[in-house]
Amino acid sequence: MIGNQGNVEINYYANNTDANTGANPISNPSSFVNSSNDQKIYVRLENSITGCYTISNFNLKVLNGANIQETSLEVCDQDNDGFVNFSLSDINVTVLVSGSPSDYNFSYHLTEVDARNNERSLSNRYTNATQNEQEFMCVL
Repeated sequence: MIGNQGNVEINYYANNTDANTGANPISNPSSFVNSSNDQKIYVRLENSITGCYTISNFNLKVLNGANIQETSLEVCDQDNDGFVNFSLSDINVTVLVSGSPSDYNFSYHLTEVDARNNERSLSNRYTNATQNEQEFMCVL
């Protein structure tokens, strides 16, 4: 559903001709790899009942990623039990080599697989699960 319209199909295309004819849609938009930077992508919104459609477009721009480094955060354990509740956002400024942390969305994960898939991110307030230490993966 788009707005208050039901029965609307959305397809993405690499060129305007294909978008207008409905031919050669991008088969898997979630894994699309651009062929140029600042590439125009066309969107066809079509009512599956009436066949009426509209075409729109947007530019896909790929920006350089953030320069990050491995870092550590030490927090005082007041009761000496090896567990501390702390704020993961305190790490942001030391992970980022240059630039402002406010320019990025940080997420932290317990495994590399979760970080690569951007799944199961940890909440900002976190208590380490491994006594006296905890390793995290950061995604920007």
